Amino acid sequence: MRDVGAEDDLTGWEPADANWYRSGNSIIFGVMPGAEGSVECAVFDEQPEPALPVVLARQEISAPSRRLVVHDPNETVRFEFRVRAEVVALLLLVDDGDFASRVQIVSTSAG
Repeated sequence: MRDVGAEDDLTGWEPADANWYRSGNSIIFGVMPGAEGSVECAVFDEQPEPALPVVLARQEISAPSRRLVVHDPNETVRFEFRVRAEVVALLLLVDDGDFASRVQIVSTSAG
């Protein structure tokens, strides 16, 4: 996930050390491999009910374009959405901290 204009280098991520990594205005996180099945991802502007049980990450990122994009490394799947502020608080909720098959992204104005 990243600001649409971000070109951050995420090559420093070591998945064996943590299931997510942040560089600049970009966050990369692991989910269940595609060979195992599909991954459901939903974006919210407030915490959903019911919320998924595992907090994978809480981060603030700059979004100068006021648009964020969620995509896989090959951009086979790509979802772009608007945000209300140039600094966004992100809460990543998952069903499994290691091999998530469900992801909830909560995007709110930071501050």
